[in-house]
Amino acid sequence: MPKAPIHDAISRQWDLLKMLDTHGNGQSVPVLTDRLRDLGYPATKRTVERDLERLSGRLFGLQCTKSSHGHLWRRLPSSVLNMPEGDMADALSLALAEDLLRKVAPVSLLKVLEPKFTQAQSRLNAVQKNRYAQWKDRVRYVAPTLPFLPPKVDRRVLNIVEEAIMDECRIKVSYSGMGAARASDRTLNPLALVQCGPVAYLVAVEADSTKPTLCAMHRIHTAQPTGERGQRPAGFSLDDFIAQGGMEFGEGGNIQLRAEVSTTLACYLQESQLSEKQQLKPRKNGKYGLEVTIKDSWRLQFWLLSQGPEIVVEKPVQLRNRIRDILQEALNCYR
Repeated sequence: MPKAPIHDAISRQWDLLKMLDTHGNGQSVPVLTDRLRDLGYPATKRTVERDLERLSGRLFGLQCTKSSHGHLWRRLPSSVLNMPEGDMADALSLALAEDLLRKVAPVSLLKVLEPKFTQAQSRLNAVQKNRYAQWKDRVRYVAPTLPFLPPKVDRRVLNIVEEAIMDECRIKVSYSGMGAARASDRTLNPLALVQCGPVAYLVAVEADSTKPTLCAMHRIHTAQPTGERGQRPAGFSLDDFIAQGGMEFGEGGNIQLRAEVSTTLACYLQESQLSEKQQLKPRKNGKYGLEVTIKDSWRLQFWLLSQGPEIVVEKPVQLRNRIRDILQEALNCYR
């Protein structure tokens, strides 16, 4: 028994696409019309002709040939159509995730995903008036920092590193640390990749160590597998590594930061807290006292300096003196 005609033009066109074979001579419009009617669509011969003409110009890889039986339609073998029926949410989700996946997915996986990206975008392009299709053009993510361009990473090196991480194999790399005069050879046990802003970092341990370290991917000039099994530190967790400050570029532990902040910065910190246990208390001079437990790291120092007069560190004294000396040195450069 035919289904109730509750489908819209989008679903009809999608079902029509799935009816087309990628082999043989193709199918005629009358046959396709009858098959659509069997699914519950109130389709006419002219409706199907219009649908096919629209779809053929939207990257779906359709081919039309003339025969004694009229025009025959088929899909080209290179076309990919395995999106769930009528599921625009899947197409939108994949299209929105494409930028992130290109940054974090293994090269080998990206090769598999390429047809999916094309398929999802084609699906959205074909139904531009659909509310899901319009959403991709109505949302954007803008980083709260300057738009730094990502450094170039050797794709061959990246591929070797990714394979070593997945296979837990040891690699030998030629690596130039920041400011190093020349590259040095290092044997690493790769553990994970982390994208920090525009820069990708390899989390690894040296062959004779168990302490994770960071290697900027763009500073790895060459990489080759050693053929040896990698040594993964017992109990290593990437989430724990990040939560404990592994990506904050500092050897210091947690400190009790006390500072005086302006009303403007206090409002910002009330909305975007440095910690769940952060405390902000108003002071008689119109400013606020900030107290928070935080890791003493390069990132903390960078943030404190970026706030200028909006924050004055009170404790720890060592951190206060460090910030004061850097600001004094900067002031001297402007004299």
